[in-house]
Amino acid sequence: MLQRPSPVARDWALRLRAMGKEADVFAQLNGEQIWDFLGALVARSNLLQFQPWILADVADSIKSSFLPVDDRAIKKGKYNKKTWEFDAMQVWSGDGLQSGPKTKHPIDHYLRHFKCSDKSPRERIVFIATNDRQEVMKGINDLGIKNEQGQYEVGCNTFRFRFYLPVKYAAADTSCAARYSRTVTDISRFLIFSNAETLVGDVDSDWGRLVRTFRLKLISGAKYDGDKSPVSLTSTEVASDTMPPARVPGW
Repeated sequence: MLQRPSPVARDWALRLRAMGKEADVFAQLNGEQIWDFLGALVARSNLLQFQPWILADVADSIKSSFLPVDDRAIKKGKYNKKTWEFDAMQVWSGDGLQSGPKTKHPIDHYLRHFKCSDKSPRERIVFIATNDRQEVMKGINDLGIKNEQGQYEVGCNTFRFRFYLPVKYAAADTSCAARYSRTVTDISRFLIFSNAETLVGDVDSDWGRLVRTFRLKLISGAKYDGDKSPVSLTSTEVASDTMPPARVPGW
């Protein structure tokens, strides 16, 4: 039988830089709450770091998408909430843009996942990562006429869209330069998705699972309270009709 509270679990939490009271909470958790708590600790601990030259290329990459970012903060690896004052959305053709009426998710379906705020309508700058830019652009054009500020109005929000610039190398190019370029692109998307104010997408891909982990936050002052999780998931909306079941890392 699993011992709770567990001294071993508490020790592991302390190794991941948990505070004493946080480690006490972790030592009492069971089941899937353990994985979310560990994910939140890993996200906060700065265990995942990039070499300075990679961060510099990533910062330039993100800046080239015309997003309102503090590229100097990204290059230093020290970014806060103000570094990421925009939202993000992932739209893959496999999500249903071209896969039939049962799973079709036109662009406005994704946009309606953005919640209304007290300041309505709110302007949202949305970064879109997609493997079918042409189809997504068609969906954006179908939203209707822009307002005087050049924004699209959907529900209680107005939107401006930003796309990641095309990769310089063909997908079949396996040269070192091409692989490095694609790696920079992937890291750029990872940082954008992990830190965006709101993320709309489906976090069931390899990168998506990692993004979800880095959007987990420990609730300040949380105590062990049975079924109530001491971890929160930063504003993340699943675009599918149903939420995929929670599973341990690797799903």
